[in-house]
Amino acid sequence: MQAYGAMARSNSVPAHSDPDKSQIASLRAPNGFRRNFLNKQADEAGIPFEDRPQVWQRSFMDSIKPLFRVGYFDSILGISLDPDTGARVDPTEGTSSSLTQTALALLKSFIGSGITFLPGAFAQGGWVICLFMLLSIAAVNAICIRLLLTCRERSGCAGYGDIAMMASGRWGSLVVQISLVVSQFSICIAYIIFASQLAGSLGLGAKPGVIFSQLIVVVPLCLVRHVHHLEYPNLISDVLILFGLAVVIGYSVHTILLNGVAGGVVSSKPDTLGLFLGTAVFTFEGIPMILPIMNSMKEPKQFWPLFSSLFVSIAMFFSLFALLGYAAYGTQVNTVVLLNLPESHALVVIVKIGYMLALILGLPLMFLPAARITELWFLGVVDKLQYKWTINMIRLVEVTFFTLIAYMAENCFNRFLAFAGAFCCAPIAFVYPALFHLQLCADTIASKVLDISLVSFGLGAMIFTFSQCL
Repeated sequence: MQAYGAMARSNSVPAHSDPDKSQIASLRAPNGFRRNFLNKQADEAGIPFEDRPQVWQRSFMDSIKPLFRVGYFDSILGISLDPDTGARVDPTEGTSSSLTQTALALLKSFIGSGITFLPGAFAQGGWVICLFMLLSIAAVNAICIRLLLTCRERSGCAGYGDIAMMASGRWGSLVVQISLVVSQFSICIAYIIFASQLAGSLGLGAKPGVIFSQLIVVVPLCLVRHVHHLEYPNLISDVLILFGLAVVIGYSVHTILLNGVAGGVVSSKPDTLGLFLGTAVFTFEGIPMILPIMNSMKEPKQFWPLFSSLFVSIAMFFSLFALLGYAAYGTQVNTVVLLNLPESHALVVIVKIGYMLALILGLPLMFLPAARITELWFLGVVDKLQYKWTINMIRLVEVTFFTLIAYMAENCFNRFLAFAGAFCCAPIAFVYPALFHLQLCADTIASKVLDISLVSFGLGAMIFTFSQCL
């Protein structure tokens, strides 16, 4: 296995492939017969291969697939593991990703299903204080990401887990791995609850049946061995999510223009502010992907300027989306703002079904890297073909367990999100980067004070959120 950059599969036919099979596959692709006809005409005319248009060589899907790679998920949990053995491999740095590919990867990492929880989270704390805290959390996230990148540069380690190993030893690395695994699994649980609530709003069945019926689709997808098999499902998921977000914004603006700001909108609500805080931290779920995405770049030195400009835009988009949703629906806003859309409209039904599909297709990509870590814990480095059914059973048990938790937590989804944000995401986003920077890089009093302050902020956010969740 190789990391993100090296995971990109070439569109050319490998030397050992059967030419008849490759030709059949090429013809079956969209517009395959037309491309074959044009190339034959060019052969007869004596036009060199390199002088022919690129669109004659590959399909539209093959052309855009490199823009939506998923290989960086292989090392999202701080270490890269061979999917066939579970052995550690060194990530390949700076191999293929352009600035456009990197920008799309960053946008995908941060703008996902979690943003739909923000309007409901604003209702928990009030729009003024929540807006201030959301922007503050974004700023602290950016600072901690910068500290993590500094640790990478100073230590020469490409992965989160390797940085943890150098800073805190074997136990520090294990703690980080556990946090990252639990974080990914909590996202999987949130996806299951999210999809079941959408299904329930469409009248597709009672709660237990809706939740557990997802296993029919999710389990086979979670049994795949390589993340690149999920590229097309992931592309479909991204398109559906973006379409859903656009519809939510459109309906929110329409509702505000039609009815004005909804009743019950307040500027501050300190009694349940902790629920907002945990959910907001949970929303910034893309932080573990920062190092894999950077490692994949052709020119890693350009990462920070690109990231800093994009992250400002992402924070502004989060703020706008949350404000529009809260202003449109007020105290009636749901934990999942999609549930506030008018149920009688055909477009809303399409959006909800599409979003359900996006969640189901996106869940395996969250699950697979964490599953490999747990398999390494259980089995060690083995030939996974010899343990195929054991691994399948482990994954089946894990996904079923997540579904059971989703069933129990569905009625308190907002508290589950806040709890997951505080317990799983706050250490990854705030505590560990600052702690590792303190151990590896802090060489002035000012940098040490900053690191200690950020660690304290992360721990304080965890305690404050816990107190209101429980």
